[in-house]
Amino acid sequence: MQLRHNNGGPDSSTSGARLERNQKVAALLPPDAYTALRQVLSEAQFIPSRSWDELGRVAESRSVGSIVIDPYVAGSDLGPAISFLRRFRLVPTLAYVSLSPENFHAVAKLSNEGLYAAFIHPLCDSGQRLRALHEKLGSDTLARGLFLGTLEPAAGRLPVGVVRAVIDLFGRPHRYRTATDLAAQSEVIPRHLYRDFEAVHLGSPRKLVLAAKMLRAYGYLREPHHSVESVSEKLGYESVRVFSRNTRQVFGCCPSTLRKESNAEEVVMQLLEWYHKPTNPAVSDTNSLLRRLKSQRFGPRTGVRSSEELTS
Repeated sequence: MQLRHNNGGPDSSTSGARLERNQKVAALLPPDAYTALRQVLSEAQFIPSRSWDELGRVAESRSVGSIVIDPYVAGSDLGPAISFLRRFRLVPTLAYVSLSPENFHAVAKLSNEGLYAAFIHPLCDSGQRLRALHEKLGSDTLARGLFLGTLEPAAGRLPVGVVRAVIDLFGRPHRYRTATDLAAQSEVIPRHLYRDFEAVHLGSPRKLVLAAKMLRAYGYLREPHHSVESVSEKLGYESVRVFSRNTRQVFGCCPSTLRKESNAEEVVMQLLEWYHKPTNPAVSDTNSLLRRLKSQRFGPRTGVRSSEELTS
């Protein structure tokens, strides 16, 4: 699959910049709680909402990198907050609450539903922690704005622990080399991770790890001061050769050619095309044969990894 370069169309030089500007933080908070966010975020980045319904519409229609909520903003019922978290599992949601037993109970309960982190008022009012976490969560607009947004319906049905691991994968792809690393972060064995992905028709964890690295690679390569060697090192590759091989595998070109692609949406669409492309039938047949041989030799409960995991 080769990159299809834009021949100077109206969007070819502005796409990347447009995506960067569209990195947003949506919020549903009491009026006085917005002050802390405005210390950290510009008005262009900040989208306040007045109800759970409005917040849901914003999360659906805008490129939102993170969400900040007060779980009790609409009353004493946690039901709306739980429903929201279940609906938008792949967008990191943070609670901004005051120091009270009631709020501690809410945070503890919502953490089981996918709440990413909590900020305690007034302990975090300096904005320093908010700014640091926002920069971490918003470091890859392409991932959450386009790639993960496309996978949201399926990925949102994954177990909470796996969803958190997927969010972490796209936030810190350098920490992941194989699907086994993603399974460890999810606190499941690799075989169960593959089973969870298959259950929601999400494809391969191994390919998702590579997709996260390739998205971040493109983000780095768009910045002229990053050399191919430095990008390879930042992403945790052992050598530039392996990094280049992965880039060719996904995009059909070397990193230097990928750097010249100015249309960010085109890059993401080609990555999605690669991600959803069926596995080579010959490889699938070989994997099936290996699984049958292992089953005959070791039995069904040996914990032996699948051939796809062994080659990831």
